[in-house]
Amino acid sequence: MTAGNHDLFFNGWKSFTNYFGSSTYTFEVTSHFGKDLFICLDTGTGTLGPKQMKWLREILKNMRNSYRNCIVFTHINFFREHRTGSTNLLVEELCVLLNLFLDNRVDLVIMGHDHRHSVEILSNTHYVTLDALEDEFRCASYLSVTNNNGKLSYKFNNIY
Repeated sequence: MTAGNHDLFFNGWKSFTNYFGSSTYTFEVTSHFGKDLFICLDTGTGTLGPKQMKWLREILKNMRNSYRNCIVFTHINFFREHRTGSTNLLVEELCVLLNLFLDNRVDLVIMGHDHRHSVEILSNTHYVTLDALEDEFRCASYLSVTNNNGKLSYKFNNIY
């Protein structure tokens, strides 16, 4: 679970933290073949900010090399293939994140803010923006991610 802008309004932040606890956390998935690191970021306000950026740098520096894959979840998407008035990350912060993910071999970044699926690949990092998953949404889909002996693949699955 990652916090988004809709989770911040109408007393949503209080409900989010009551149900889910921290909005920034890591977890690992272990199989017979190895361990993978998952990092969940809070970009519901459109930025990580200095405290969370410091935390992310420390996680990648101290933990990344112990895992075969690293997958990051964030609400704000990094790239836009269409015009929109929705929130973008600050340009300076985006540049830092792109370099940080490149330097630390982040394999997959899963994002959702635009609710319109797209895939961008920068070096070995795949940046995947999800569709909205709601009734009556014209392109509603969910993403399935498969790990086959350490090789990640993903597929958008239409629900209509």
